[in-house]
Amino acid sequence: MSLSVKSPLVYLLGIEKVKILKVFLKDRRQAFTLDELIAKTHIVNSALKAELRQAIKYNIIQEVKDKKQITYILNPIEEVLALESVIFRLSQSFFEAFSQKLDKMGNIHLCIVMGAFLQRENDRIDMFLVADDINEKKFDALIQDIEAELAQEITYTVLTLKEFEYRQNMFDKFVLDILENKNCHILIDKSVISSDNEIVTPR
Repeated sequence: MSLSVKSPLVYLLGIEKVKILKVFLKDRRQAFTLDELIAKTHIVNSALKAELRQAIKYNIIQEVKDKKQITYILNPIEEVLALESVIFRLSQSFFEAFSQKLDKMGNIHLCIVMGAFLQRENDRIDMFLVADDINEKKFDALIQDIEAELAQEITYTVLTLKEFEYRQNMFDKFVLDILENKNCHILIDKSVISSDNEIVTPR
C-alpha cells in the first residue's frame, strides 16, 4: 500500500499523476528517459506510458526525440507550476502510515525526520533512526517507497540503542545537534529519549 494513498492530491489527481509531477517539478529543466521515470516513480511501464501520453496531449510534458533516445521534459505552464507549493507537502496520513509501517520492522526506539520530509534543503540528514533487530529487506523497500513519494533520494542514519546511548553520553556533536534541533519532527520516541522536543505529526 502506498504511503500517499490518503493524500488529498492523490484523490484529486491520482497517485500516478502525483508521482510523475513530483519528479518533473523537482527538476524542472531536467529531461528524463522512460527508464529513469520508472526508477523514480516505481510506476510500471504500461501505466507510465499511458500517463505520459495524456500529459503530452494536454501539453504538460514535452516529448523530445533524437537519434539516440526519447526523453520527456516538463512544459512549465502556469497551472502546473502552481502545484509546486503544495505537491511536496506531505500529508498527516503519510506520516501516520510511515510511522505504522516502520514500527513493524523491528524494535524502533526513536525516529526523527527533517530535511526532505519538511522541505528543508540545509539539514545534514533527512531521517535519524535508533532501532534494534530491524528487518533490512522491509526497511530498504520502505525507503524506496519514501524516495518515490519525495521524488528524491534521502539520507539517513541508523544507530542501535547501544550505539546511540554511547554517542549521547560522549556528547557526540552530530547526535546532540539532531536532538536539540527544534525544527525537526519526532515520529516515534518510545523511551522519551528526546523529552524536550514535542512529538509531532507534521501537518
